[in-house]
Amino acid sequence: MNLNHFYLTIFFALITLQSYSQTPTEINITEADTIHIVSFKKTFSQHYTGWSVTYKEIKDVLNEFTIPLVYSYGNRSLNETSLKKFELSSLNTISIGLGFNGYEQIMKGFFLNLGLEPNIGVEFSESITNDKSRNFYFSGTTNIGFLWVPSKELGLVIGSSIFGSLSNSKYINKDWGVSIEIGVNF
Repeated sequence: MNLNHFYLTIFFALITLQSYSQTPTEINITEADTIHIVSFKKTFSQHYTGWSVTYKEIKDVLNEFTIPLVYSYGNRSLNETSLKKFELSSLNTISIGLGFNGYEQIMKGFFLNLGLEPNIGVEFSESITNDKSRNFYFSGTTNIGFLWVPSKELGLVIGSSIFGSLSNSKYINKDWGVSIEIGVNF
């Protein structure tokens, strides 16, 4: 399956999921409270370690699937094993993302997350012979995970997810891993 088919499949799956709610809500989604979240996410994958800072808004409505925009800024570094494999001394990417992450509150304060996030940025590499290069970087990441918002008054957010990504990297085009997230809500 090529990259375009993959993203189209995920997009239509998210649209389809949005149209099916487990039970009709009595609250109009536009009138529901919005939870604003700023969080720090740490990622561990097959080839990379990284971090990102994200902002997202989710609706505080039970059993209603919504797809808000998620904004992020992050950095990833290639791990030691992969650096040796490609004879590199360093490989880092800096990127910004604008994602379409679907959230459904399955019980009070506990959300299921299905997401698709394109990222653009720059990949910086340096070989063991000190040759440096830069590459325009584009990736697409899909994820499934959970987000816990114990209460709006507490201000704490904890989440985790499993993800897969495809990119135009000169070295690693496919990757998968896990992420953990901690943040504040307001």
